[in-house]
Amino acid sequence: MPSYPNVTAEMMQEMDRMITGRLTPPENARKRTLENRKTGAMEEHLRWNESLQVVAVEVSTTISNASDEHDVYSVKFNVTASKGTGLNIGGTTYLKARINSVALEAGNKDSGQYKMSISTLVRLAQLVRSAGFPIKGGLTSAQMAAYFPANGESPLIGKEIFAEIHQNESELASSGWNEEVANIFPLRVAKATTEV
Repeated sequence: MPSYPNVTAEMMQEMDRMITGRLTPPENARKRTLENRKTGAMEEHLRWNESLQVVAVEVSTTISNASDEHDVYSVKFNVTASKGTGLNIGGTTYLKARINSVALEAGNKDSGQYKMSISTLVRLAQLVRSAGFPIKGGLTSAQMAAYFPANGESPLIGKEIFAEIHQNESELASSGWNEEVANIFPLRVAKATTEV
């Protein structure tokens, strides 16, 4: 006769993370339900903050479904114990963002491709600044190449930051949810006080 295991809530939480690839949202995550502009479906959005360490940086070029060339920036993070929920320590999450250099250079602020590219630049600049590298007067293309090199040897690797995690329901995602690092801040951990 088989010996049936007992699956605890803690085990289920860890297995769920393995099955879906999602971090576990805390009970106090900020929640909103928004209408998807493309499909009209009502989708739940969850947001909360975690401390993260950069473990890999990749940059590549791809052609989108609309035949546009995009530079794809992918930053892999591990959740640390420094600050946050404590639920996801050791878990993995990503910043995956695209830049359409033609749309960016054209500067049409009404273009979706331009808005996407600017949004990417905002998050990349947030990451550089939050990792402790001062940004004075912008970032040159040489500085961007140094922080986000094609060979993956970035000075950002090993740096710890504080970030907002954003999860939203999505029919297109295999798990039914998308997850991204939405906003990035410097990690400030309160120092322990000593009693006299």
